[in-house]
Amino acid sequence: IQAFFSKSRNPLVVVSELPSSQIQAVKEFLLQLNQPVYLEAQSGLRGSNELSGLRIQAGEKFLAKKSTFEHFDGLIRIGSVPTFRLWRNLETDLKAWPVLNLSQRPFSGLSRSTEAPLPL
Repeated sequence: IQAFFSKSRNPLVVVSELPSSQIQAVKEFLLQLNQPVYLEAQSGLRGSNELSGLRIQAGEKFLAKKSTFEHFDGLIRIGSVPTFRLWRNLETDLKAWPVLNLSQRPFSGLSRSTEAPLPL
């Protein structure tokens, strides 16, 4: 995790599908991290009032704009492989972004190497 943060000062956090047993721990982690977060519908956190100040409200259309990439310099994935377009952009337009996977599922969905998956 320290190696990731030495490369990324303004990461985008993406939370995808989580086991229900991890939702509270992930919520607490996100509050401590205090970074913008995109919560996919299957994350179980989209309706959390506690995360409303961190949550990217604009959704996938905002994340599909190349101008959005200027605001971030890395990506933290929590949970399963995300389903939205930005994840595929990591293979093309965003190859320079470091990626940290925090998941019980080791498959990153990326062909390039990323940080080793860590259990939450």
